[in-house]
Amino acid sequence: MPIAELTSLFSSAKVAYDIAKGISSLHVQVERDKAISELLKVLITVEEQALLSQEKTSSIIQEKDQLAKQLLEMDEWKITKNQYKLVEISSGSFVYAPNESYPFPNPVHWLCQNCLDNERKKSILQLQQKTPRGTDIYVCPSCKAPIKDRSHPNPIKPRIIRRLKW
Repeated sequence: MPIAELTSLFSSAKVAYDIAKGISSLHVQVERDKAISELLKVLITVEEQALLSQEKTSSIIQEKDQLAKQLLEMDEWKITKNQYKLVEISSGSFVYAPNESYPFPNPVHWLCQNCLDNERKKSILQLQQKTPRGTDIYVCPSCKAPIKDRSHPNPIKPRIIRRLKW
């Protein structure tokens, strides 16, 4: 609660106290009723200020809790992301592979670089096709990005044509 609000709250409460103290010394009923009316107005103002301060305090506590939750999520995500390292599996094709400093997951897998970096999402790449030239094509199930792995090429073997002798 800001100091200015507390100061205002306490000064209003002091005015109410002073009015209440002065009421006992009044002898005339009309003056006493007028002073009581002033006291009630000041007490209502004090109550409104206290409620406003309570609402602001509640709002600040909610915001603090939300920020603490976001900080915890960021810490958890940092731990998760550190379990993987960015690897170039072939020229221009990047994936996140398990980091050797952490226990290897079973089964070993690759994660989509786009989803992990931009969406904060672990999306395991799925093998879609093996080409005759040894290129494996993986696809991310989330963003549908194709990833080509040319790290183990198997060139097509030429067919041997034999001529039959008659």
